Amino acid sequence: MIKVALVAGLAAVSLAACAPGYYGPNETAGTAVGAVAGGVIGSQFGRGGGRVAGAAVGSLLGAAVGNSIGRSADERDYYNSYYGYGPYPPPGYYPPPPPPPGYYYYPPRY
Repeated sequence: MIKVALVAGLAAVSLAACAPGYYGPNETAGTAVGAVAGGVIGSQFGRGGGRVAGAAVGSLLGAAVGNSIGRSADERDYYNSYYGYGPYPPPGYYPPPPPPPGYYYYPPRY
């Protein structure tokens, strides 16, 4: 079992280290966690050398699924922070001031 966890961890680190460009924290963590979980689950299938192959295939599939989940979480976080749903308003956005008391706005009729 330790050997399988070591293979899955090594696969996770190698997959995350070879990724080009910028990846968000959720995407990187999702790749690593998915690879380890997939390797552990994949090692439960097969006998003898088949367990190592199952761990390798499971770590690849788990890394792909974890990467996809992490990427969508990073995109959601970026969207929420940029479009004003996060803790700070987007750059250059200032809401209009409230109308004075007793003022009623009637929209124009077109």
